[in-house]
Amino acid sequence: MRWNAISVFVTISIVSVIAMAIGVGIGRRLNTSTSSQLEMVFQPDTLGAEIQYLERTIGPPWKIWGAVRTYKVGECVVSIGTQGTKIDNLRLENISTRCQFDLTRFLHAILNGSSSDPKPSLGSIVGLTFGQFERSMGMGRIRADCLGNCGNSGGGGVYDLWGGYHVEGFLEVQLEADFSSKAAGTAFSAWGHAIEQQTGKDSISTGKYECDTRNEAVAHRLFSDVPIAAITVGYNIPKYLPHC
Repeated sequence: MRWNAISVFVTISIVSVIAMAIGVGIGRRLNTSTSSQLEMVFQPDTLGAEIQYLERTIGPPWKIWGAVRTYKVGECVVSIGTQGTKIDNLRLENISTRCQFDLTRFLHAILNGSSSDPKPSLGSIVGLTFGQFERSMGMGRIRADCLGNCGNSGGGGVYDLWGGYHVEGFLEVQLEADFSSKAAGTAFSAWGHAIEQQTGKDSISTGKYECDTRNEAVAHRLFSDVPIAAITVGYNIPKYLPHC
């Protein structure tokens, strides 16, 4: 009986060790590091891929709004615009040292340029400003979704949509600023004040300020040193067309 008890104890111990090892292995697979998951998501060949392929790694969506599916990857928030079952564009918000990716891989051909026309390096998207991007890639179309009569929108945001070249398959990149940072809030207020001086206060309430290219030029200057808070890269990024 004594040996039987010892045998049972040893058997249970071995089974427990095996179960723990299996559990650790599964846990490691399920808890793939945030950086490696983002590395897989933000790749050029992800664009055009089937959404189900990506969800095998990052799991099911946290939210779905029309053709946009939003996921939590660790502490990072990733949104994916789709067309049917295929991925059109990729958006990363709450950019930080933990939530970032290498934008250069999407813009490789342009940034390399030719030996006679070298392009400035973009570096990390952490701390990347509107001006740094534009000095490397050229200016996009900048707009605000709310400059006046914002209602309950909380102040809205500013978006700078850049359209790519044929060499990059007409890839698009959209930079975003929100007003959680003092720099963005200051630039936003200064933009509104400049518009009132240039085209009148009524131009804000009616939206006509968007039809004056002088106002957009002011925005590019004011937001030049403002770090981006979110970025979208891909195709068919929703366009904002002013009513001019």
